[in-house]
Amino acid sequence: MPASRVLLVAAVAAARAVVTLALTLGFWAAAPVVLGWLPTTVMTASMSPAIEVGDVVVSRPMPPDALLPGRVVLADDPDWPDRLRLHRIAGIDVDGALITKGDANHVGRLVTPAPRRRRRRRGAEGAVGRAARGVAKNR
Repeated sequence: MPASRVLLVAAVAAARAVVTLALTLGFWAAAPVVLGWLPTTVMTASMSPAIEVGDVVVSRPMPPDALLPGRVVLADDPDWPDRLRLHRIAGIDVDGALITKGDANHVGRLVTPAPRRRRRRRGAEGAVGRAARGVAKNR
């Protein structure tokens, strides 16, 4: 086989590999959105050491009966109307409002709006962030 033919085959194989990689990355970037999940980058250390700054947390809509103490949720932030807050449910008051607390917060508990007024309430799955952090540490 001539050298030019070998180079052509290698170039075609490399091009196919790049296209396959791009399509695979595109699929994994779009899959959470298609499933109704919301990938979010953690901006504060209020949930450390379980979830660190820079972790990517993927949240999904949850029915009200699945919101139990100990579960991590992404909900509307009562202090900043345009933002979300990622905290663990510490309890539920008699009106059904979630009492949340960051793992790193030693004092004070923040009460989220009552469920009937909440626009978003999602359970958070932090495995994506932990996996990404593990890959970054092994470089």
